[in-house]
Amino acid sequence: MLEDIVGADNFRRGVSDYLRQFSFKNAETQDLWNSIAQYTTDMDISKIMDTYTRQMGLPVVTITQEGNRLTLSQTRFLADKNATFDECESTFKYKWEIPLTYVTSNNPSEVHRTWLHLHDNSTSIDLPEGTKWVKFNLRQKGYYRVNYTSEGWKALSDLLINNHEVLSAADRASLLNDAFSLASAGYLNYNTALSLLKYISKETHFVPLQSASGALASLDRHLRDTPVYDKFKKFVQTLLEPLDVDSMWSSSPSETYMDRRRRIVLFGLLSKFEIPSVVTFAHKKFTDWLLNNGSKPDVDVRGIIYETGIKNSSKEEWEKLWKIYLKEDDPQENSRIRNTLAASNDPAMIDQLMELAKDESNVRSQDYILMLSVISSYPVGNKAVWKFVRENWSYLVNRFTLNDRQLGRLIPAISVSYGSEEKLKELKDFFALHPDSGAGEAGRKIALEQIQNNINWLKTHVSELDQALA
Repeated sequence: MLEDIVGADNFRRGVSDYLRQFSFKNAETQDLWNSIAQYTTDMDISKIMDTYTRQMGLPVVTITQEGNRLTLSQTRFLADKNATFDECESTFKYKWEIPLTYVTSNNPSEVHRTWLHLHDNSTSIDLPEGTKWVKFNLRQKGYYRVNYTSEGWKALSDLLINNHEVLSAADRASLLNDAFSLASAGYLNYNTALSLLKYISKETHFVPLQSASGALASLDRHLRDTPVYDKFKKFVQTLLEPLDVDSMWSSSPSETYMDRRRRIVLFGLLSKFEIPSVVTFAHKKFTDWLLNNGSKPDVDVRGIIYETGIKNSSKEEWEKLWKIYLKEDDPQENSRIRNTLAASNDPAMIDQLMELAKDESNVRSQDYILMLSVISSYPVGNKAVWKFVRENWSYLVNRFTLNDRQLGRLIPAISVSYGSEEKLKELKDFFALHPDSGAGEAGRKIALEQIQNNINWLKTHVSELDQALA
């Protein structure tokens, strides 16, 4: 953000001066601001940056519109809009010096700049007649979120559907990131956020796809055990169906690094939400390799093919993969296969894996807790691991001790998606039965707080999402 404010050349010169002057010396934050400030005379760098470095969080800029005039105001962004806080905790009362940048439909390559200052209630911008859309926080260089009017969001959603490449990949990603963060926190309705995804099958860049994937993964985690989940899954399947899946199973010589990342993200989504053609193809590739001595799948999508295959495999296929795992010498492939075994949808296979893994000749001690965490990330495995941990806590403590940090992080990993009073009670009862927490003290607090947050989120959003996905 600071580089964008002062210009790349001025920023680099200032940082270079700072490094030269304070090499092998102690320095303070103000020294960096002073070094950069000498290359710009029209702004107070310290005044701007202190609002970001000397108070928590970030702002959300809210836009209202009357005719062609936009009015922008700021508030502190909270993960729950209805949470309360004392503004007197901050010297700046949770207000920021915000460098606003924006482009409009009139000339998408012309960058406009203005400020929303710390002590201003708002600032106004007059748009030219006929402006169809406006996008703020160009390339997401500013440290703030933007909440548009309902008409503004609709115009940007239409732009993505009709000609998404008018906006840069960073701007497309920032729209998705802002929309779903704002919706989750209660600033924006989910119907608006979901509408931004309608174009996603046309997206060719990794960064916006990663934003979309993160948003969908979060919703998947929240909704997994609710009546809304089937609707949500169908919604995502409909979004992804237009993709030409067959052309993406293997890499090409001309493929760039970002192309590969895009492919991996897409296949992760296609697998998670069980697109039928992907499930069928992946299982065929998996069994060809496993049972017929076929070649291993392309390394970029190998883990996804393994995972999709094992979810639809028989006991015999699982056991054959276990034997391959025991013989695999390559550490990366060994880890990949172990994680694949954890993805089985057969509870008996998961129980067998946890028992077999107790033997250090099968799974090294340093990998054991991580393996339990991986198992818990799958719906079937989660139930099995939580049951296993409660029944075998003494074994885990005796083997690893309460001071083991990985063991301390296991409970919050297991409970990250829990969102019911029943699960909250289960954890509280478990902690009461085993009050000594050791290195897991912070993890226990995080787990309880996360479950309560999930409960509150579901109470707020499930009905809304049920309607939005209808």
